[in-house]
Amino acid sequence: MKKLLITSALALLAQFTMNAQTSDLSLNSAGKYVDASGELVTGNIELYYLDGRVESTYEITNGVKDGKMSVFHANGKTKELGAFNNGLKNGEWFSYNEDGSLQAVAFYKNDTKHGTWKVWDDNGVLRSEMHYHNGKRSGTWKTFDESGKLLESVTY
Repeated sequence: MKKLLITSALALLAQFTMNAQTSDLSLNSAGKYVDASGELVTGNIELYYLDGRVESTYEITNGVKDGKMSVFHANGKTKELGAFNNGLKNGEWFSYNEDGSLQAVAFYKNDTKHGTWKVWDDNGVLRSEMHYHNGKRSGTWKTFDESGKLLESVTY
């Protein structure tokens, strides 16, 4: 999924910028960001939609996502916020609908689901709550109806 996101983002881009300088960036065979001379990139990268609006921003260290990441809907509103540590998702991640309302909160530890995940519907009603421990289902998972009433509770 991570490689698909990177590949599709690169295909949509008309240009890249790094530290306010235009640069030709690509992914090398190891999946690391490199500049036109093949050197590993360190700095901030902004990827753009074809119309020039920012599609996403990443902090990169030695060619690898390492730090904050932001992705934006075509309308400019935030789509996703999270952070990487040496190329791996870590910590709290947020997803938003095109109208800017919170859609989901997820937690990762070394690119593995770890912690409580919550999903809201378009009306802002909590629809599910899930728990993971090192990538495996754990604790009590809950599903709620459109009014927020508990529909199902399963313990793992």
